[in-house]
Amino acid sequence: MDYKTYTIGEISKLFDLSVQTLRYYDKIGLFEPEYREENNYRKYKFEQCYKLAAICHMRQLGYPLKTIAEIMDNRNVETSLEEMQNRLNYINQEIEHLKNTKNILKRKTDFIKAELSHADFMKTSIQEFGPRYYLPIGAEEILYRDKSFYLNPTIVFYQNSERKFGAYLGTEKDLKPPVTNVKEIRAGKYLCALHRGGYTEIWQHVLALRDEYRNLELEDWSLHFNIIDQFVEKNPDHYLTKIQIPIKA
Repeated sequence: MDYKTYTIGEISKLFDLSVQTLRYYDKIGLFEPEYREENNYRKYKFEQCYKLAAICHMRQLGYPLKTIAEIMDNRNVETSLEEMQNRLNYINQEIEHLKNTKNILKRKTDFIKAELSHADFMKTSIQEFGPRYYLPIGAEEILYRDKSFYLNPTIVFYQNSERKFGAYLGTEKDLKPPVTNVKEIRAGKYLCALHRGGYTEIWQHVLALRDEYRNLELEDWSLHFNIIDQFVEKNPDHYLTKIQIPIKA
């Protein structure tokens, strides 16, 4: 190997970078060869390895190429330390975001698994619940632009055929860290049943339950928990919804 100059293939092996990557760095002006031979072969000086090592270092730290190019143009100890501190701050923010995402995924998977573990499609029952909590969202027209819809199990309140949506948070022990704008689902006894299928048939299912259990004093609203929905199942026929109709105290 010529220790004064390197071909693009030799640089590729030295840094374990693909030739395509080096050509792209050349194309965007991030790392260009010292000169080109008449046949357009790229030639690099040994001293250029320091610059490429700095680029590789920043890539390992997750810097985008555009930011690396800006840093390389103005690099000194002061600017490098400042940029590294900025990167640390960004990484800490990303860690918090990932922790929150992990907690959201765990809550949602735990919710689905717990509901499926005791799902009985043939049984309608009366169950008693303590206070439960949710974030109100509102009508379907605003549902899809609310972030909480995507991050929590969905609940739907029916009053007659009117629907209002919310994001289910769980019981009091699940409210960590504290969440603002939280509403309480009242404690008490509920008539409970499972509905399998699309959402358009749910209202008829509720009416059938009210008719079958007309001996009970039922409130004029009902609560619905999406267990299997469009986020985990593409076929609406396989959707699973828990229906809960409150019984008057």
